[in-house]
Amino acid sequence: MVMPMELPPHGEIFEEASRLTLEARAGTKDKERGFAMMMYLAQNMVLEAPMVLGGLFAKGKGCIQSEAFSRYWLRRYFFLYDEANSTNESEGFETENSEEVLEHHQKLLTLLENESRENTYNYRDFTELLMWAQVKPGDILQGSNDMDYGSFHLSDDSAHSGVFGINLLNCLDRGIGAYFHTDFTENAFYHYFRYGDLAMLELMGDVNAYYPYDIDWSTDREATITMDDEFLESIQPMTYQDEYQPLFPFNSRELLKKNLISIGIENPKFGLINTKFGYFFTFRLSEAVGETENDKKFTSVVGQIIKWYLPRGYPIMFFPTDDLATEYL
Repeated sequence: MVMPMELPPHGEIFEEASRLTLEARAGTKDKERGFAMMMYLAQNMVLEAPMVLGGLFAKGKGCIQSEAFSRYWLRRYFFLYDEANSTNESEGFETENSEEVLEHHQKLLTLLENESRENTYNYRDFTELLMWAQVKPGDILQGSNDMDYGSFHLSDDSAHSGVFGINLLNCLDRGIGAYFHTDFTENAFYHYFRYGDLAMLELMGDVNAYYPYDIDWSTDREATITMDDEFLESIQPMTYQDEYQPLFPFNSRELLKKNLISIGIENPKFGLINTKFGYFFTFRLSEAVGETENDKKFTSVVGQIIKWYLPRGYPIMFFPTDDLATEYL
C-alpha cells in the first residue's frame, strides 16, 4: 500500500536537506535522503533547489557524479531565475556553453564509432554525452511494443536543433518515451528510452538508479527464485509512505492504469511485498487471465507495459493468487 504524507513547508525541507547533504553521518543514508528532498523541491519549482542539485551532481552526493546532469540542473536554475526575475540569464548560459555542446556532440559520435567496432556500448558514457548533444526532434513514433516514442536524431543544424536533455520533461508530460538515432541510414545507432527510463534520468541522472533510496529492492528476479514454502512464508504485504520519492514517478500511475484497462484488466491493482529476497511489486491479473486464448502471452504483454512505465530497478513478481495485490492503481 502507498500512503501519502503531509510534508513540512518548503523552507523547512530546504534547511533539512542542506544539513543532511553537508553533515551526512557515516553509515547512514543521510546524503541520499538530502538529495531526495532537494529533488522534491526542484520538481516543485523552488528556485534555489536546482542550483544546489547542480552542486550535488558535480560531487556525487546522494546521486551519481555527473557533469552532464550538474549542467542540466544549473540550466534549470537559470530558467527559473528568469521566470522569477524577468531576466534573460538562461540565454547567456546557452551562449557560453555552445562550444561545449558541440564538443559533447563530437565526443558522442566518436564514442559510438569506436565502440561499434567492438559491438559493445558503455551506456553510462552514452547517456552522459547524449544529454548535451545537439539533436533535432522528429515525429512521435509507435514502437513494436505499441508504446509511443518521441524521435530525436543528431543534427548539425544549430538553428533548428536543441540539446537532448531539454526534452526530458516534455516527453514525461506527454506520457511518451524517446527514440534516439544518429541518422537515417541502415547502419545508424539507435536506442529506445522507456517512460520509466526518462523519469530516472530526470530524478536521478541514471536509468539504472537505485530508487527510492529507502526501499530494499530484491536483486533477484522471478525466474531465479524457487517458490518453496520458505519463500512463501517470508512474504509480508508492506506499506510505503510516499514522501520525497514517489513510488510511481510523474504520471506513471495514471498511465499504467489506463494501459492495463485498455487490454482488459478492468480494475488493476498492485501490491508491495517484502520477502527473504527483498521487496517486490506485484499486480492483479486474475480477472483477465483465463479469459484470453494465450494466458502466458497475455502475462508477458502485461509485464512489458508495467516495466515500460516504471523504473528499471523495480522487480516485478506475479503470483497464482492475487491476494497480495490489494490497492487500486
